[in-house]
Amino acid sequence: MITKPYVIYIDHRETSERRGLLKEVVDNNQGRAGNYYEISKTANMEAGDVVYGTLAIELKKMYDFVGSIKDGTIFRQVRQMRRAGFNEIKIIITREPKEKDDDGGILFGLKGFDDYGMHPHAILGAIASLSSPKYGCTIVMVDTEEQQMYLVYKCVEKHNFKAVDLSKAEVRPKATKKDIDLNILLLADGVGKRNAMAVLKVFGSVAQIRNVSAKEIADSVFNVGIRKAEAIKKVTG
Repeated sequence: MITKPYVIYIDHRETSERRGLLKEVVDNNQGRAGNYYEISKTANMEAGDVVYGTLAIELKKMYDFVGSIKDGTIFRQVRQMRRAGFNEIKIIITREPKEKDDDGGILFGLKGFDDYGMHPHAILGAIASLSSPKYGCTIVMVDTEEQQMYLVYKCVEKHNFKAVDLSKAEVRPKATKKDIDLNILLLADGVGKRNAMAVLKVFGSVAQIRNVSAKEIADSVFNVGIRKAEAIKKVTG
């Protein structure tokens, strides 16, 4: 009996290498769980880089992921995926090596996060937020794109398929410089939108906040004490 294949959609903007890797992984594992799949490109998909039923997967490199935290893109993407009906959201990140150990082995992890122009604590805070019930993402880091594509396939294989209307995942406007600065401040522990906006009103930008002390922030902004001010300094670097 010939089984009709399930369709895995991948954004056409993904590189041919990534699409080829995913096709190779799928072809090598076809039918092992009783399901058969085919890969289909789709135009300008805003719901995720790979979509299967109500599963949406974002494929990131570390520099891309950090950039999407800084401008708030990743949070907007996740919110619109939820609005579109996706109930399972994965973010799979490939880590770039930053240096080698004494034996020539590649070191990964938090070392080198400063190279992306964002404090490591702010990156970890964003990961915690995306993993919280508010956003409900699963975030996984892997070392290579081959591992990334194999993980995509395993997520698809284990997903309970249900169709979703992709037209609901509409495009959102790009972030402004003010949006980027606001999102960075919101990563600080205990700082809400009202506090963040008040700090920006006084100091103008994250760049200016880097030039002042926590005490100056606490003394200058109503309802922002020294603890909040120190948290702000921690995420702004």
